[in-house]
Amino acid sequence: MTATWYALPERMPVNVAVRVRWAGWEGEAVYFRAKPSDRPAWLARVRAGKGYTFHPLPTDAMRRYGCGSEPDAMQPLGDAPHALGAPLPVHPHHTLRMGSIGGVAFDATAAAEEMQADRDRRDPDATALEALPWWREPSEVTYSPRGQIGEREAEGRVMRALYFLGGTEQPRAGRTNAAVLADLKHAFDLATRQDATASYVPRLNTTLRDSPANLLTAMEWFCELQLISDLAWKQAYALKQRAHNIPVSFVMIALEIGVDGRDGAQKAYTRGIARIAAIANTGTPSLDRIRTRTKEGNRAYALTR
Repeated sequence: MTATWYALPERMPVNVAVRVRWAGWEGEAVYFRAKPSDRPAWLARVRAGKGYTFHPLPTDAMRRYGCGSEPDAMQPLGDAPHALGAPLPVHPHHTLRMGSIGGVAFDATAAAEEMQADRDRRDPDATALEALPWWREPSEVTYSPRGQIGEREAEGRVMRALYFLGGTEQPRAGRTNAAVLADLKHAFDLATRQDATASYVPRLNTTLRDSPANLLTAMEWFCELQLISDLAWKQAYALKQRAHNIPVSFVMIALEIGVDGRDGAQKAYTRGIARIAAIANTGTPSLDRIRTRTKEGNRAYALTR
């Protein structure tokens, strides 16, 4: 493999494996399209035994720290240069810049800021972090009796329940260089009493309004949503991904559930909220039937022991 890094061609060929650098991440990737009518999307290619597994790019960590819409640079693999077209444009920053990290806090701060500035120069149209969802403020969430619950209330209650009970914020293996540097910068900011990075979002804590009964009731609505239809998993997936501490973008949700872009994912989310509101007002018959069968089975088991 050549040591030179190249800028992406003006028209990136599909289904050609290359090595990419993207917001601190480096690895093999494919600009994948299953059929001509599909919109291509970047996938990471990871060796698994004798084959490969593929994962959507960019990852949550890459988006969190302001990645662009495509890789920063690439290297051909095998006979890929012929498929990519020649000559390839040499990337202006392909030479690795090594630096001392003797003063860890200072150097990490400077490196994180330089990486962000470099991303901004390469992708001036990159979108900023979204505004945090309204339901993070507990005073905005209302609690009405059954039959009087609107869509906004249903959204607030089920999203807070997913946030606290849905298990979406468990630690994940693997971290990018950008993520490590940003965490070092945040630690340095706290130590010197400076403002934290703009992308740092503290985890929420439950309040008295988030009583176990309220959270469990909302989770019952969410469970009922998944029981009423085989296709409801897309709506449930959209809701759960948007309940992350930093919500997953609708673009990435669309790739996962197989809908047409941001609008399709937003429709799945709003449709899910509308169904949740209906469930909140009418009850959870599917879940109740499962409860009844479970109780009857337990009772029968106890009698036959």
